[in-house]
Order: sequence, then C-alpha cells, then structure tokens
Amino acid sequence: MGREERVTQSSSQIRNSEAASASEQTSFDPSGDLRTLMAQASVGILVVDLDGRVSAANEEAVRIFGAPNQEALLDINVFTQPKLIEKGVSAMFRYVMESGESFEIETPYRSDWGKEAYFRTTISPRFDAAGQQVGALMMLEDISDRKQVQQQLMQQLRYERSLAQAARILLQSPEDDARQRKILDEALEQLREAAEVDRAFVLRFFTDPELGECMGLIAEACAPGVYPHIANPQNQRLPVKMVLPEVISESLKQGQAIGGAVKEMWHDLPDIRDRLLAQPLMSFEWIPIFLDDQCWGFVGFDDMEHVREWREQEVMLLQTGADIIGSALQRWETLGTLRLERDMLEKRVQERTTLLERRLQLERVLATAASRLITPADFGTAIQQSLQDIGEVLGAIQVLLVRIDMEKRQILESYRWHPPDVEAWPFASGAAADWFRKQVATRKPLYITDTTASFEEGSVVREDLLLHNIEAMIMYPLEVEGEIVGIFNVSLKTPLIGPDARDIIGMLDIKANLLNGLIQRQILIEQRDRQILEQTRALSALLDAAMLGSEARGLKDVIRPILTHIEELSRSQMLAVYELKPDGQYEKIAEHGALGNDLSWASAFTPDKQLTDWLTTHNEPMLLNPDGLATMAALSQSVQQSGVGMIVDIRAWQHFDGLLLCYRSGREQYSPNQVAMTTALADYMSTIIENYLLRELAESTVIIEERSRLARDLHDSVSQSLYGVMLFARAGRDALESGDQAALAVDLTRVEENALRAMKEMRLLLFQLQPVALDQVGLAAALAQRFEQVEGRLGIETALAIDPDISLSPQLGETLYRLASEALNNALKHADASRVAVQLAREDDAIVLAISDNGRGFDPQQTAGPGMGLTNMRFRAEKMGGRLEITSSPAQGTTIRCRIPVTSED
Repeated sequence: MGREERVTQSSSQIRNSEAASASEQTSFDPSGDLRTLMAQASVGILVVDLDGRVSAANEEAVRIFGAPNQEALLDINVFTQPKLIEKGVSAMFRYVMESGESFEIETPYRSDWGKEAYFRTTISPRFDAAGQQVGALMMLEDISDRKQVQQQLMQQLRYERSLAQAARILLQSPEDDARQRKILDEALEQLREAAEVDRAFVLRFFTDPELGECMGLIAEACAPGVYPHIANPQNQRLPVKMVLPEVISESLKQGQAIGGAVKEMWHDLPDIRDRLLAQPLMSFEWIPIFLDDQCWGFVGFDDMEHVREWREQEVMLLQTGADIIGSALQRWETLGTLRLERDMLEKRVQERTTLLERRLQLERVLATAASRLITPADFGTAIQQSLQDIGEVLGAIQVLLVRIDMEKRQILESYRWHPPDVEAWPFASGAAADWFRKQVATRKPLYITDTTASFEEGSVVREDLLLHNIEAMIMYPLEVEGEIVGIFNVSLKTPLIGPDARDIIGMLDIKANLLNGLIQRQILIEQRDRQILEQTRALSALLDAAMLGSEARGLKDVIRPILTHIEELSRSQMLAVYELKPDGQYEKIAEHGALGNDLSWASAFTPDKQLTDWLTTHNEPMLLNPDGLATMAALSQSVQQSGVGMIVDIRAWQHFDGLLLCYRSGREQYSPNQVAMTTALADYMSTIIENYLLRELAESTVIIEERSRLARDLHDSVSQSLYGVMLFARAGRDALESGDQAALAVDLTRVEENALRAMKEMRLLLFQLQPVALDQVGLAAALAQRFEQVEGRLGIETALAIDPDISLSPQLGETLYRLASEALNNALKHADASRVAVQLAREDDAIVLAISDNGRGFDPQQTAGPGMGLTNMRFRAEKMGGRLEITSSPAQGTTIRCRIPVTSED
C-alpha cells in the first residue's frame, strides 16, 4: 500500500469513526476507534480544534516533531506558531477550516525542540455526527530522506547542466583577450551557480622578472553583493611565495586539487590569513589546470560566509569543469599561435612581392608536415611520413632521422627518405664521420649552406659530401634530459643562399623541435614499458622465490635474498633482522651490508621504552632521523656518524616476532615510496619466514588442519593483482601517448599499488605447496572435492574422467593437481565458463592431463593473456620434463593439455 493510500485510508477511517461515536464524544480529545487508529497509524496525527489549538497527538507525531512527550505538542497553536506561519501551514489550515476541503503541502520545518525535517502535511476537516465542523486533523509524514536524495539528484543535474553549458560557452573562439575573459567569466558563472559558491575564478601562474614566480587573476564570476577582485591591479601580479602556503602551491603543481578552511590552510601565513578572513573568505576549493604537462594555473571556488566541506563527487565534477576550461585555454593558445602565424604570413605576403609565393607555400607545406607529427599515430609511420613531406617540398637528396647511443656509439633506430632515382647516402665514414661526430657532441645545429664555400678544397668532409652531390646540409642533434639521443639531417642538392636559406632553416628548426618532442615522448613510453616489465619480472622472481623457498637450508638462507632486494629498493647500506626472544631481548638472526669498522650490528639488544611504545601503538615503520638514531640500540657506533634509520615490525602470525632494521648514512630521510616498498617486502619476508617455520614444524607436528584453513583463504589475489598491474600499465601507456598527464599519474599510482598489494598477498600462494586433499585421498578425490566445494556451489557444470589404473608418484600427483587447479582457476576468473572438464589418461609413455572449458577463450599468441597462471603452469610442466599446449580462440573456449613423460618407476 503506497503512502498516499495509507493517508487517505487513515483520514477516511478517522472521519467514519468520529461519525459513529459522535454521541459519545463531547470534546476534541480522541477516544474509542479514533484513539486506537491514532495509536496504530504509521503517520503523525494532530487533532486541532477550531481555534487552531492542538488537542491531541499520537506517538508518531511526537517522534516526528522531536518533542519530549505528547503534552508538549498540546501547546502548539497553528495560527500563532511562527514556524508554521512562515512555512505556510497556518494559511493552509485556515483554508481547510473555511472551505471544508482537505489540503496537502510539503514544507521544511524546524521544531521548537531542534528537530529539522521535511514534512508532507495533509490537513482534513473534522465533523461531528451532526455534520458540524469541529476542527481538523493534521497528518504528517517525515520525507526528509527522500527530499535529501532529490536535492542531491538535483544538485547532480545542476552540475551536469552547468558543465554542458560551460562547455558550449567555451567552444567559442575569442578574437582578443577581452573576449576571452568575457567567455571565461560566463563559463565560470555557470560553474559558480551550480556549485552554489560566492566566487569562482581562473588564476594563472607566470614568472615576473622582478618578483619571480607570480600568479594573476584573469577571469572571475561573483555572486550578487560579492566584491570582484579582478578590478584590483595588485591581483594581476601576486608573488606566489608571499601569498600561498607551500603545501597549496606544491599540491597544485603536482596536479592535486586542494581545499579547506582558510583559517587552517593559511596557518603559517597569519597576515595573509587575517586579511582573507576579513574580506571575508572562509573556505575554498582550488583545482589545477595543466597545459603541455605544466601547471598553468588553477580554477578556484570560494565561500565567503561559511566553511564548506566538499563531497568527493562535487570535487570530481568541479575537476571536470577545470578540465573543460583547461582544454579551452589550450585550444585558444593553439588558435592564438596559429592566428599569429597566419597574421605574420599575411603581413609577409603584403610586404613582399609575388616572388616570395614559393616560400610561403613552403612554409604551409612544412606546417602540414609538422601537424602530422602532433597527431597521435604509430611512431614509425609518423616519422617516415614526416621525413617524406620535408624531402619532397625541399627537393632533398635525403632526409634522415637516427636514434643513437652516444656512449656505446650504436645506431638504435634509423628512418630515411630519398627520391626513388637517388641512391641512399650511407652518411659519412672514416675521418669525415669523426668530424660529424664532434659536431654532434657540441649539441648545436650544424648549418652547411654551401658545401663548396664552407670547406677548403681537399677537405675529407667536402669530398665526402660532393661525392654524393650534397651541396647543402642541415643537421640537428636531438636531446632528451640533457643526453643526445638522435640526429635529424637534411641533405640538399643545391646550396642554401639568399632569403630562402633563412626561411628554410627557420622552418627546419621548428621541425627539429617537433621531432625532438616526438622522440622524447617515444623514449618516455619505452622507459615506462621497461619499468613495468622490470616490476613484473621482479614480482615474478619473488613468486618463484616463494615457490622454491622450501629448498633453503636455513632461516638465514630464506632471509638474505630478500634483504638484497630491500637494500636495492630502499638504498639502505646496512640491514639486519632480529628475533624477539622470551626474555624480552632481540637476537640477530641475519644481516646484510656493511659500512667499514665504525658501524656494526649488535648480536642482541634490549629495546628502549620509545621503541616498545611504538610497536604496541603503531602499525607502520618507525623512521629515525639523525637526532633520534639512538633508539636503534642494535647499531653500535664507535664514531658518531650522521645517518637515518627505519625499523619495521615483522610478525609472522604465530611462530615468529621480530624486527627489520635499516640504516644509511647522510641526513636524507627515507621517501614514502621506499618506506612502502620496504614494508611490503618485510611483509613478504614474514610470510616466507612463517612458511619456513611451518614447514619445519610440519616435520614433527601434525599441522594439516591449520594449513588447510589458510589454504582456502589464499591464492588468487596475487595473480589478480599482477593482472591489475598490466591493465593499469596499458592504461598508463595510453594516457602517455595521448598526453593526458593527470590520467597517467593516476594509472602509475595504481600500478605501484597493485604491485605492492601483490607482494603482500604472496602468502596466498605459499600454503598451497602441498594440497591437503591430495595427501589424504589422492588426485581424483582431491579434484572431485574441488569441484564439489567450488564449481558445484557456483552452478558450473563439471566432468571428471581419471583413469583409475594410473599410479602417480607424490611429486607427479602434486604437479598435476596444481596444473589442474591453476587451469580451473583461470576458467573461473577469466573465462566466464559454465562447463569445465578434467581428463587424465595414459598415452604410450606419457601421462596426459586435459582441462577444457566453454568460456570466452582468448588468443594464445598475445603476450597479455589471462595472467601469470599460464606462465606458472608452463614452469611446473617443464620442471617435470613435460610441455604445455594451449588451444583457444575468442568465444570458442579453451583447452589446456599437459603431456609429462613417465617411466616405469613413476
């Protein structure tokens, strides 16, 4: 039954009950059926007499108003209650009393007892048995939650409409700065009204010759009554360090939105803080704008009267608005540049004669070639097409772009264009090559405008060039981060003389800069790919180490490889692992690295109170600066030496409690990334230690039940996290290629987060090294149990066919079980299969395990498959001397066959 139906029914029942018992009721107090109905009603009910006085109320009304009791409500008079008069309820009550008709109204209300709510109020007249009106009934329903949702949806709609309107406004192309400011003001007004703030503005960073880094207001939208700041010339040149706290400026430059209360954010600049509060300015939310990977400025939203807490969704929408403005500014700058170039060309055409038309055409053609480089495309295709454009328009003999390794004197990559009827010039060799190499080392462009005039007769360089009909040559070294990474070379068959030489060289300078930027982008992509590959390989190596950890002879052998990784990632110089003993002392069990005779690790130490308190109250590493290094009591220093330390708690569940101590000289603290990676590896170390101790304990104690319980909770997260690394790495590559630095920062952060998560979750693999079900009942029963507990509960159809005559050694049985489990896990997580089947049979001198599913399938030739599962499966199969075959295609399911040779002993 809906709310309206309940209200209508309640009103009808109350009226009928009153009519039936009118002879028994001599006052307005409810009795009989009315009283019962009021007690059972799901809405608040007030009985009001003709004078507007509340004569009775039910408990729901007491709850809705927030009154202490029913008697408190009896003091309300709807004709005199200020809040009811203000919200229109009193007027509606008069209407009902005069017309005899019911009325419904929705109003906000704040009761005398502090209750704030939104009511739906239905007012109906009351009649006695003789049909005389004796008052009215007010039925109230608290609809605050629904109103709040509606308000949030309306706010969302306002934001979206304002963003759309702002985007439409910003699509205009301003012809000058004044028009640009007007467009920005209009767009800001849309955002300001949607965000319901007092002021919105755009502010730009720039460098002033006298004041250094400054910022200036370029557009502003203010609410009525708010003083505009853009009219003040001082706001066009504000020194950043004098007016902005460092945390704000640095956050903006790093691409982070920042906001909060002025009183808190300007705490370190009290003069500026007090000036802002006096304006008044109570809180703000500022979002950076990036152009060409640089922080151009920011969009600001200010609240003058109150401190506002922005919801995450609101900040995201404002970020979208800032991105729209940034895109418009970028487009306007590009249009301005193009417009400026156009104006310059037109002026040159007007000033020069028609003899310069060829040069104008040359500039336009080269501009077209440059635009091809800006357009996202395959790197090799973009370069090759660009070289062809230059060569054809200049009538060149050859245009060459070479990527080089100066240190190794190697050519890494080369792109060449030459006319079909001209033989490619292999570039200089011998003494001529040495001369060109020295020119490249100067890092300056080489302009040979006339080969004959530039070199003496008999010069090896001159002879080499003229031998290939090269009368002029322009060569540019290409640099990335201060290192020469390539050469751009244009060889011409005619000298560059007269005005043409200046024009052509000028355009080639621009072209070289564009090519330099394109190569820089490609190198960044390659570097990111290498970093991702190295991280993936490192994680894979750690996984292998985890699976092969059982081969370690002692706990030191387990710990030392991990200390090597920690030393490299954290740049620590000395590390040690201590174990907590029953007497409260920490005893050293492993160490790595050394710094001469002045520093050493004690064989044991007793922790001081500071360290003990930290370990009991904190769940993070303890970082020690040089002044607090005394807390690291295990570090013995015969000579006081400056350094920093880090202490990480290592607790391996039940069987090990210890500390990882790291030290390095100098005063540079460990970075957040180094702390995070060290913590992750320490967590990984605790997992390895626990596994080692459990394995040792298993040789003398039955721990099958504990191991089985932990095995059920661990495994798939590692491979899933690694898969996430690859996904976000691809997204990061796409973002880098498209120039979206904000998205790239987010994706790279997620790559790191997933990598760290993978190392922490490696424990999920360590406890499946010996399947419990396999130990107890054999391979067939273990797989059947797996089907019953996993696939069966998920509604997946299963089929299991194992030759009962096959006898398996424990090692081979375990390998087959793990191969089948990995394949089934892939089908479960990646294939979306509804049917899986496992078959084990003997074929000649081999055991063949086949796992198939009817899932979505994939292309086995692609390097990015379902995850690390297939790699692990191949590793296991090859370790047993077998091979793995994968048959799959999109939408056709997957079949994995593992063939392992066996002997009679197996």
